[in-house]
Formats: sequence, structure tokens, C-alpha cells
Amino acid sequence: MNGIHFRCAALLAALSLLGCDGEQYVSPDTALLTVTRDRSGSEILKACNYVPVLLGSQVEKRYPVDGAMEAFVTITRSNIVVTFPGSDEDLAPFRVAPKDLEAGSVIDDDPPTGYTVELGSRCTPDSEP
Repeated sequence: MNGIHFRCAALLAALSLLGCDGEQYVSPDTALLTVTRDRSGSEILKACNYVPVLLGSQVEKRYPVDGAMEAFVTITRSNIVVTFPGSDEDLAPFRVAPKDLEAGSVIDDDPPTGYTVELGSRCTPDSEP
């Protein structure tokens, strides 16, 4: 019996060494929301947030855009949703799966009039997750 326990312990130790490359954390993906004025091309919002790693986790942020209009972002590990409370228009939520950002930025097909709304990745959030 001792031989079996010794072999199991040796195997576990060997496997644990194979998986250790010095990184002791999971590096989460990020989501970059950019809102630009169409007329001037000026960027009025650029906000970067981490995409949650744990199932059931959620990030919610509000950002002022123009006057009473805000960008409300809800991010889960499977979905990013951007809405525009305070807009005079009845807009459908802008939805993107985080995995879709791996191929590049995604532009909203139905943004508030006069604005371009884009979701991208590979940014650095202002605060830690």
C-alpha cells in the first residue's frame, strides 16, 4: 500500500510542476467602450472594464455621454450589453459576446443618432478587478 501512495504523491508533484509557469492568476479579458461624435469625430467616451471570469459575476457601469444621456454597460463572462438611458430615441440594446471581440472591434448598427458606438478589447482598466 505504501508504494501506491508514494507513486500517487510523486505523480501529483510532477503534474503540479508541469502546470506552474510562474503565473499565479487568471488574466481576464477586457472590454473597451468608445463613443464618438459623428460630426466632429471627437471621442467623448472611452471606458475599459474587465470581463468577469466567474460564472454569475457581473460588472455594471454608468458613464455620462451627452446631457442627460448615459451609456449603461453590463458585462458578464458571456455577454456585454450597452444601453443609452436618457436618450430621446427608443434604441435596442447593443449586445456583443466577449469572444466576438477576439476578431476585432464591433460597431453598433443602431447607435444614438449622431454617435458611433464601438466595443473592442485589449485595453487597460483604470482599476484592478
